[in-house]
Amino acid sequence: MSGNSDYGRVERGARGEQPTVHEIVSMTRNAAEQLVVDLDQAQQLTSNWTDDPLTNRLVHQALRQCLQTLSATQCWGESNLMPSADLWRIAGGYLAQGPLQLRSRRKPRGHPGDYELLTRIIQRTSSSQSLGAALDACFLGQAVPLALGNKIDLITEELLHRCLNAGKKFTHIISFGCGPAIELEQLVSLMPRAFQKRLRLTLVDVDPGALVSAQHRLRKTLSNKQIETHCENLFRLPEPSGPTLSLSPADVVISNEMLNYLTDTQAAEMLAFLGGHLSRGGEMLVSNFAAHLPSRAYLEWIGNWYLNYRDASALSRVATLAGYDEDRVSVTWEPLGVGLFLKVRKP
Repeated sequence: MSGNSDYGRVERGARGEQPTVHEIVSMTRNAAEQLVVDLDQAQQLTSNWTDDPLTNRLVHQALRQCLQTLSATQCWGESNLMPSADLWRIAGGYLAQGPLQLRSRRKPRGHPGDYELLTRIIQRTSSSQSLGAALDACFLGQAVPLALGNKIDLITEELLHRCLNAGKKFTHIISFGCGPAIELEQLVSLMPRAFQKRLRLTLVDVDPGALVSAQHRLRKTLSNKQIETHCENLFRLPEPSGPTLSLSPADVVISNEMLNYLTDTQAAEMLAFLGGHLSRGGEMLVSNFAAHLPSRAYLEWIGNWYLNYRDASALSRVATLAGYDEDRVSVTWEPLGVGLFLKVRKP
């Protein structure tokens, strides 16, 4: 595969100097054009993508080189919307062949990380076409998809521990931004039948399709009376003029993704709201992606998927801002270290 034609500028950006707008435009276009050249060559070398192992290797190599150049622009967050559009204008003919990254970018349900995309990520669903499968493999190999699976497993373990140690008492779990509720499906599948009968779930999501999907999963095992659903604008819930939810206090409140889309002030207001639904001795478990996320370039440049990243200390500060005592707050992380969990215990 050929080398990057803008290597000098990549190196300068990598040393920490902020490229100018003109340089960002030039670097982006060069990266996109080089990606097309590399993938054109890969198509020839693989006899029109008929050699799957070689296709995977060459596609990964081309994308990795492209993302290295784009990272060197230091153009992060929504400021890369226009340069990213340039990338897709030039290389979109290839990039659009990856169903997962295409869905991430187009956001057909109006928001990033919708329940259908999350389901495909967790189930590691990929295209049946060779090029599409290679691009999907690139997507699934990024830190965020890998960490999502880890996070769901950790939430499942936390919930299982809580439920199995509840004795003969009922356990009420509220999931805000429940999505497909895969962690709850896993929880229910692991519980002995006697414990399943003592479980009550409340699901809240902005997407009615997510609630339908979650109910379909859970009603294979639980009765209708054990599942309560609410379709609401999650981000307006903490507002004084926001939707009013009448929910019974919960033993556990979980929220797997919301903090990723909130500023510190908004996140603190959300944490205060979520904690207000805990019963005495209850626990809140909320996740946030870490500031050192290695797949940020892929998320933002390929998928226009923008998050508010935090490290452990920043996440703890948000909890303090929400009014929680430090001795009631702890932060853990999934095995990759890029998915953080904030735990808050109510006295």
